[in-house]
Amino acid sequence: MQSSVTYDGGRHSRGSAVRPADDAFQPPPGPVGEPRSWAAGRTLHDEGDSVRNLWVLQSGWAARACMLKDGRRQIARLMLPGDVGPATSSLAPTGTIVAITNVTTAPLILDRDLVGSDAGVVSPARIRLQRLAHEEQAQILDHLVRLGQMSAYERMAHLLLELHRRLARVGLVSGDTMPLPLTQEMLADLLGLSIVHVNRTLRQLQGAGLIVYGKGKLAIPDLRALAIACSCGDLHSRTESSAETPM
Repeated sequence: MQSSVTYDGGRHSRGSAVRPADDAFQPPPGPVGEPRSWAAGRTLHDEGDSVRNLWVLQSGWAARACMLKDGRRQIARLMLPGDVGPATSSLAPTGTIVAITNVTTAPLILDRDLVGSDAGVVSPARIRLQRLAHEEQAQILDHLVRLGQMSAYERMAHLLLELHRRLARVGLVSGDTMPLPLTQEMLADLLGLSIVHVNRTLRQLQGAGLIVYGKGKLAIPDLRALAIACSCGDLHSRTESSAETPM
């Protein structure tokens, strides 16, 4: 299922969507050019390619992944509507970016001197790109904590909290329900688990009443309860809990 709301510089079509006041929605860091459509499975950017132009993901989901020679992959980050690719800096590593759903991207029309160099001029575009880069680094740090210190149960709960927060920012959460167009194989590649373990963990969370998982979407009836389920809660909000979770 493809996300149906198009990111177009701050407007979105679902007025009923959750949009937290303490996590303000931000428009792209500059005007955008003619959109381009990509089918699910297409590669938007190959690892090792130079970063010549930046684009904003207007609709759909993509994954930034590192590919091994034997075909295995580690998904480092999910890209959602409003994210900038292939990188927020010309010096940042990009990995391979693949469309998870059908996606639409639009090139950012920016002064290259303000994006890729220390021009000594502080522009709104440069400030916005710096903020995006900071947010991405924070998400990758959280992902390292997930992979290195959390149980499977905690990893899944924490990931779902992060996705809910990011999707709510761009108007893609309606009530307690958000799109989740990820296969269990994708979740396994993201969380460093086997597909069997992913399936078992989702069933545990659903059995505990923390999520309602359906085809292409997921509901979280109680965000705080899910935060408690991953012990340290959502790292971005620093919600803390001493609750024990199953291994």
